[in-house]
Amino acid sequence: MAFLLSLLLGVYLAPLALSDLIINVQPEVISPVFTSQLMINCSVTNNQVPNIDVIKSVSLSRFNETIKDFYVLLSLDTQTFNLQQFVQFRHAQVSFGNLFLSLTVYNPVQSDAQTYRCNVDGDNSVQKNVPMKAKKEVRYEPNVTALIQEITRLKISEDIEKCSSKNVELSGYNNIRSKLHFVGSSEIVKELIEPLTVKCSFLASNDRPYEDSVLQSMYILHETNDVIATISSDQPVTKSGQNLSSNTIQGELYHNLSKDSYLQVTWQNVKLSDSGKYFCGAHVNNLFGQKDRLQEELVISVQRPTLDDLVKVVQDLQREVGEEKQRQKTSEQNIINIHEEFKVHQKNMTSVKEDLKINQQNIENVKKDMKINQQNIENVKKDVKINQQNIENVKKDVKINQQNIENVKKDMKINQQNIENVKKDVKINQQNIENVKKDVKINQQNIENVKEDVKINQQNIENVKEDVKINQQNIENVKEDVKINQQTSKMLKKM
Repeated sequence: MAFLLSLLLGVYLAPLALSDLIINVQPEVISPVFTSQLMINCSVTNNQVPNIDVIKSVSLSRFNETIKDFYVLLSLDTQTFNLQQFVQFRHAQVSFGNLFLSLTVYNPVQSDAQTYRCNVDGDNSVQKNVPMKAKKEVRYEPNVTALIQEITRLKISEDIEKCSSKNVELSGYNNIRSKLHFVGSSEIVKELIEPLTVKCSFLASNDRPYEDSVLQSMYILHETNDVIATISSDQPVTKSGQNLSSNTIQGELYHNLSKDSYLQVTWQNVKLSDSGKYFCGAHVNNLFGQKDRLQEELVISVQRPTLDDLVKVVQDLQREVGEEKQRQKTSEQNIINIHEEFKVHQKNMTSVKEDLKINQQNIENVKKDMKINQQNIENVKKDVKINQQNIENVKKDVKINQQNIENVKKDMKINQQNIENVKKDVKINQQNIENVKKDVKINQQNIENVKEDVKINQQNIENVKEDVKINQQNIENVKEDVKINQQTSKMLKKM
């Protein structure tokens, strides 16, 4: 075991190079119009510098002629990976990684030709806030001859455009060389430990789209591994000569001039053979129908991991295993909880089924009650019909009673007439009596006869009186019947 550990340490520690702070500037000389971009990179090889044990920050500064001192452009806190940008650039891109800072200035001008300095601050066992600095100068050299040639070419192109009645500005044509952007996730990566991503982008001009050239194809190649990936207008992303999975290559070619086209390659397990120069190329057709080829370069250094790196990887793996175990325990507990919830749901389903059966029985009972109610309603309807018939019969009886009352009234009238006749007869009889009396007086002889006649008449009168009484009694009875019939009629009308 000790022999294997010694062998492992010998394999990984033997090829380690000296650690240092590196500032890389490309190009070191800029010219107006012809320099499309200026790139300044700050990096720390082997993640360490001499005399500093713990690196706390990496910053990039530029010399200011006014204050005669360097002022900070970018500052990266290596503990929190918090990047602070103290100066806002109009056309620039900033990228950073592990102990890595990169500033790309597009279409640099004379004021960008200054001295740039990378600063590293950290602690060692003896002293705190130990600085480490590296600087490099960018010079400005105007190429007057090339500038005159370019102005002449632009003048000729402008005349051609005027002749063809096309009013197109050409002042930004040469910005095409600043459209190609090639960056990596880090310039220094550890073999088999850290992933590597390189991305080549062709930038669109949102403010002046008519200045854009038509992008035909893009590619990424390695100085020894040849072409890695390509993309063209008539072919999607294609890998070449590399053992890459399908999700390690991405790319899109846009022709609507609204988005940046790009080609990106990612390695999960970088090897030492992946070190070296990478080139990003693009084939475009410019506004004049001419074909241009653009190219950017990127240097990647793949280094063997140190023992500390391996320990860190093992610690990360142990932490991930612990987290996975914790996730597994959580999942198992979740499964148990799900089983318990499933049992509860099953019990609830059984209760629901029983409730459904009870509800179904209740529904059947309700249906039966509804049938009984319907039968009762039919019976009530029949009773209503019978009652209606009875009412009709009562109405008929009332009519008959009314007719009878009318007949009784007629009889009463007749009886009253009879009474009147009787009264007339009585008057006549009284006259006759008077006549008889006169006759009695006249004829006393006939008194006895008259008396007998009188007696007879008296007897008749008594009989008449009896008849009158009987008639009066009958009249009273008729009146009583009429009253009874009237009361009956009123009761029927109320019904």
